[in-house]
Amino acid sequence: MIAIIWNQGSLVFLDSLSEQYKKLRSQPKRKAIKALQKYIATRVDMTDYPTFRANGFDCGSGPTESFCGCLTRRLKGRGMRWDSDNAEAVMALASIYYTDQWQRYWGTQKHAA
Repeated sequence: MIAIIWNQGSLVFLDSLSEQYKKLRSQPKRKAIKALQKYIATRVDMTDYPTFRANGFDCGSGPTESFCGCLTRRLKGRGMRWDSDNAEAVMALASIYYTDQWQRYWGTQKHAA
């Protein structure tokens, strides 16, 4: 069923869940489908994978997971100790830098000041 959301989008997926719901008699399964429908319905714009992919966005989790590992390695150097505020700030700046948003971010900060 995940292939539906990936290839055809969230609205088609919601329709397929409705069809599945009609076929089920088990109350726990019906409840689970209702919860999934509610979850997806509130995130239709965030799960428009066909449009995202058509626009060249990478929607897979691999690059995101790899990037998280890269960021956390920056905080785990030998002898490093971070409080949570500073660690969060360093990771935010690294995220901006590694996603090629550095100039854009600092451009907006100059105008905000």
